[in-house]
Amino acid sequence: MPKNGKKKKKQLEETHLKQNYVDENDLIPFLRDRFGEEFRIRTLEDGSKMVEALRKLSEEEVEWLRQLKENREPRQSTSTIYNQMSLEKSIVETVECIPEWPVRSTAKSAYFFDNSSGDKRVFENNSRRVFADSEKMNLEACTISSRGCKAEKLRSIRELSVSLEVAETSSINGHGSIPASKIFFISQPTSRARFSISECAMKTLLMRIGVFSSFTNILSCFGFENGPNQDGRGGFYENSRKDKTGALILETAYVLKHVEHKAGSNIPWSIRQMAVYQNFNCATKASSNILIQTSQNVQKQVFKLVQEGTMAVFPDHWKNVHEIHLSSLSNNWIDYIKFLESKISDIEDAVRHARRDTPDRVTFATLQQLSKYSDIMIRISHTLQMNITILSKLLETARKRQKLDSKECVEEYESFQESIQTCITEHEFLKHHVALVQSSSQELRALTFLSMGFVHVESLEGVMRLAVSKDMLIYIAITLPLMVATILGWWLWEYMSKRRKRAGMEEDDEEKVKNM
Repeated sequence: MPKNGKKKKKQLEETHLKQNYVDENDLIPFLRDRFGEEFRIRTLEDGSKMVEALRKLSEEEVEWLRQLKENREPRQSTSTIYNQMSLEKSIVETVECIPEWPVRSTAKSAYFFDNSSGDKRVFENNSRRVFADSEKMNLEACTISSRGCKAEKLRSIRELSVSLEVAETSSINGHGSIPASKIFFISQPTSRARFSISECAMKTLLMRIGVFSSFTNILSCFGFENGPNQDGRGGFYENSRKDKTGALILETAYVLKHVEHKAGSNIPWSIRQMAVYQNFNCATKASSNILIQTSQNVQKQVFKLVQEGTMAVFPDHWKNVHEIHLSSLSNNWIDYIKFLESKISDIEDAVRHARRDTPDRVTFATLQQLSKYSDIMIRISHTLQMNITILSKLLETARKRQKLDSKECVEEYESFQESIQTCITEHEFLKHHVALVQSSSQELRALTFLSMGFVHVESLEGVMRLAVSKDMLIYIAITLPLMVATILGWWLWEYMSKRRKRAGMEEDDEEKVKNM
């Protein structure tokens, strides 16, 4: 039955029925007697049934279900199937329906540049590709305050809601409260799979944190893919606004590309991507962070900081979460490039030392491999440039926010800007290295093509020369006549076409003269 999108809330009335005592075909008319067509039955992992009402139930219907769970005869039910059931006690849960997100910005400065409706359409178009179909979720959350760091795994929307409500923790001495920062780690089972979180849970998280609508474009970079198109996706978004209390809120979201080791593959490295979102309150020094598909190096860095007990200072400044990602961004890139360079060098050696008596050393498969490695180098160059663009925007944002912050934070901003500039410089050198390898591979393609035919490149005692095969005369005897015949046929066809066109124009002119 179609979902009623106008309802903001719905009640899930759970009645767990032992599968051995009741048949689903008998259960349907029993519920239809009460709810009509507005219900749905789901089978849980333990074999029990969950009855889900797709509309808000009245108080009378809620009482009817409560009596049903207490093994009492419902007052208004005429069905006799109830007496054959053995019911398990369960809790009647009331959960929010899929919340509305993104929402239109209320800031006056955003009245004329508000694309929340477009972002919402992008979110809806990509939701099935990005989010899990089931209601299960595998979300890791970390609460950080001056008291320490507390990690937890969230398996349901209820646990997520409870975690979001715990925004403040009591201080050690019991006076006042200390704002806590939250980090939510969202992962994918594989690099091209859906998130381990449903659309409803994600919208709940984004709505409660107050994420800006542009984050939709970051989410659309992930999800189920059939090709390498996601390597070309990315984005950087930042926003400064004031909340209801007048506190300045700084929002930042972007995608970074990194290299991870890929075991069990001919190419033991692959390009991955991770996303960062931060919502930082300048008044309370508390932040809400969403880290998507973080790299192994970032995870190790966070674990190390937790072990050392230094994560307590994490909420002090908005730059800290970004520095963690920048510290290992350039790792593995040089190893990946050197691996591809060695493969191209092996092909170059095979081509330069090819001889007429060993033509099988250079085949069409050799050209295919060279083309594959060259395409990967092009993708690496493009990816490095995307990272440079993102880092440049982050550097620009840091300089802009430094003007809004106090003068006491000058040293922190200078250190942060130096870190960003170091990453940009490293990426630029890597890009120059890739360009050098690309230029040599393009020259090698021509040599490889020559080595596959009647003309071979030989190397004798370090001296390279072109060697012509004995069958070259046969090749010329067949190719030249065919080429001449093709050119003559094309010229004759063009000549006849122009002649017919000219004759048609002359006939039209004669008819016009006669009509005059």
